[in-house]
Amino acid sequence: EELVALPPAEVEAELAALRGHLARGAAAARAGGARVALALVPDDALLEGRVDRAIVARVRALAAGLELPALDLLPAMQAAVRAGGPPLLREKDGVHPTAAGADWIAGELAAGLEPHLSAPPQAEGAGGRRWGR
Repeated sequence: EELVALPPAEVEAELAALRGHLARGAAAARAGGARVALALVPDDALLEGRVDRAIVARVRALAAGLELPALDLLPAMQAAVRAGGPPLLREKDGVHPTAAGADWIAGELAAGLEPHLSAPPQAEGAGGRRWGR
C-alpha cells in the first residue's frame, strides 16, 4: 500500500531497487544450483482492493524479465477469504500470516511449484539453473 502511495518517480525507483535485489538473489541461488521463483503474497490492502492491482503486474513483469516464475496468490486468497474459515492474515498489521494463513500459503506454494519441480532443470548461462519449460 505504501509503494503505490508514492509519487511515480519514487515508485519507479523502488521497482528498480526491487529488480536489483531479485536479480542478485536469483543469481546467487542459481550459482548454487537452486531453482528460483517469486511468490506474490498479498496483504490486506490488495485483498480488499485498496491498492491498484497494476503494481502486481509490474512486479510480475520484473520477475518475467529475470526468468523467475511468479506465483500470484491473490486470486486464491480472495477465494479463500470469501469461502470463510480462519483469518489468513494477522488483523493487527494485515501483512503477516496467522498460523492458519502460513499453512494455507505453504499449501498454495507447494501446489504452484509442483509442476515446475516435475520438469528437469535446464542449463542457463554462466552455469545457473532454471525451471524447465
